[in-house]
Amino acid sequence: MIIDYFGYRWPHYKYHVFRDEYENITTQLPAEHIDILLRTMVYRPFIDRYQHVLEYEKENPKHLHARYTWNDPEYKSYMRGLISVLEPRSEPAGTTLIEEQDEFLEVIFFTKGRYSIGYSLNGQEQVVQTFTCNTAGNAIGAYGVTFHKRAVIIYTTVGICRGHFVRKKNWHSMLDDLDPTLCRIIKRSFV
Repeated sequence: MIIDYFGYRWPHYKYHVFRDEYENITTQLPAEHIDILLRTMVYRPFIDRYQHVLEYEKENPKHLHARYTWNDPEYKSYMRGLISVLEPRSEPAGTTLIEEQDEFLEVIFFTKGRYSIGYSLNGQEQVVQTFTCNTAGNAIGAYGVTFHKRAVIIYTTVGICRGHFVRKKNWHSMLDDLDPTLCRIIKRSFV
C-alpha cells in the first residue's frame, strides 16, 4: 500500500518544480511567468476540470456577473496558495474514502475515475449516485472541511480514482491568508 502511494505521488507531484532544487530557477523568473506556467502548463487539467468550483463572482461588481481572475491580486494569491498545497492522490476501486459521521480531514479533487455516494441502512451500504470524474469535478469534503462538519454520507471509489487533495490544516491556513472579502465569497460558495 505505501509503495503504491509513493509510486503514484512522486511522478505526479507537480508543484516540486517551484520548490527545493528548482527554487533558485523560479525566483529568477518574473511572477507573471510563474503564473503562466502554473495555469497554462503545470496545472491546466486541474484548473480546467474545477473551473466551476474555482471561479467566484465579485461582490458589487462594476459589470454584471464579473468574476475574479488571475489579474486580481487576491485571486492570484488564492490560486497560488491552493496549487502550492495540492498533493497527488490515487485510490484503488472499492476504497471507502469517508464513512458516515467521519470528520473530513481533507478536500479531494479527483480528475479521473468514478466514485459513488450513499448511506448505510441496517449495516448494508446503499448507493445513491455514481459520479464520473472525466467531466466537471466535485470538491469532495470542501464544505465539511471549511465549516468543521462531519460526513452524513459515504464516499466510495467505484474505479481507480486519481487527482489531488488538500489537507485540512493546509486548507484553513490558505483561507486564513486570503483577503477577507474573497474568503467570505469562497466560503459562501460551499453553502
